[in-house]
This record gives sequence, structure tokens and C-alpha cells, in this order.
Amino acid sequence: FETKKLINYAWQIIIFFLAYELLISIDLFLVKGILHDDYFTGIYNASLTVGRIPYYIFYALTIMLLPVISKTTAENNHVETNKIISQSFRLMTILLVPSVILMSEFSEPIIRIFYSSKYIDAAYPMSILAYGVGFLTIFYVMSFVLNGAGKTKIPMWISIFGFVLNAILNYILIKQYALSGSAIATTITSFVIMIVMLFYIQRDFGKLMGTKSLLKIIFAGLVMYAFSLLFS
Repeated sequence: FETKKLINYAWQIIIFFLAYELLISIDLFLVKGILHDDYFTGIYNASLTVGRIPYYIFYALTIMLLPVISKTTAENNHVETNKIISQSFRLMTILLVPSVILMSEFSEPIIRIFYSSKYIDAAYPMSILAYGVGFLTIFYVMSFVLNGAGKTKIPMWISIFGFVLNAILNYILIKQYALSGSAIATTITSFVIMIVMLFYIQRDFGKLMGTKSLLKIIFAGLVMYAFSLLFS
């Protein structure tokens, strides 16, 4: 029984990772396949690489959440589980909002720092992708909450859906808007799968964040955005 349970858990996790990797890579493949231009492919790859910095920072959170959520759900400690999820989500949101806003608004100097002025055309797609990466980061981290709780089918199916949606939107928008179309498609897809993931998290574990806290974070983000406009 334990072997069967482990195998069942493992194959769903494997498919989740495969679908997720396709989800976050299909835009670059379609840029290359549709535009047939090595310059545009290199530019978009630069915007992707730099834009994903917040995602890589929060990757460590998934390593912590998986075993902790597994332990508390195994003990049927719903109060502790909800507390851990809420605190993780709140911390992540508080740090993500300013990171995403600043990376979007200052995409040009950031691209210059990492790739020099030769890649300045990557700044505009990156300014769009920064928001998509923020949504994607929340989706990815919260996926490990469900994986830790043994609800592996939900992240698996959402990732598969996200891959299909991203492929379709990229195919349509790249033809019309080139690199910015791909960035828009990926951002829309990331937002949709984030909302779906948060729905399941809230359904199974309760409220993630109070309305007051959410409004404070949004207000702080708007203030930061307004101040960012004062700088070159």
C-alpha cells in the first residue's frame, strides 16, 4: 500500500514539473519558431532571465513549505497549517509587490547592468514580464502547499492547463505584437493560473489574508509606483 501511494504521488509530481517547465519555456520556443529571428530570440531570453530574479529568490520558500505542510496536514493540525500558509503568503506578497514594481519601472537600467546597452530592446518585454513573474511566483510557491498536503492532482492539472493556455495565447499574440505579445500572453496566463491556485488554497485551507492587510499592500505598491515615476 505504501509503495503504491508513493508511486501515485511521484508520477503526479513528475507530470507537474514537466508541465510547469513547458509552461515557463513555451514562450521562448514560440518566439524562436514564429519570428525565425535569432536577434529577437536573444533579446527575449535576456528579458526572461532578468525578469525571473524574484522567482529565483522565492524558490527557497518551496523547499521549506513542502515538509512543513506535509507534517501539519498529517497531524490534522488545521490551525497551524492555515497559520503557516497565511504567513508565507503575506510575507511573499509584501516582498513581491515592491520588487515587481521596481523591476518593471526600472527595466532599462537593470538590463544595462546585466547585459549592456546592446540588449536595451529587452527592457520593454521585461517591464511586462515582471508582473507575470510575480503572478507565476505566487502560483509556484502555493503549488507546494498543495503538494505538501498530498493534493498533487490540482497543481498538476493547473500546470497542464497553463501550458496549453500559454501556448495558444503566445501563438496568437506573437504574430501581432512580436516580443511584447509573448510577454503579454505569459503575464495573462500567469495571472489566470495564480487565481485558480489561490481559489483552491482558500477552499481547502481557509482565508489567506485579511482585506485590511491586502489593501495596505496595494496602497504601498501604488505609493511606490508613484514615487518611481519621479526618478529616471
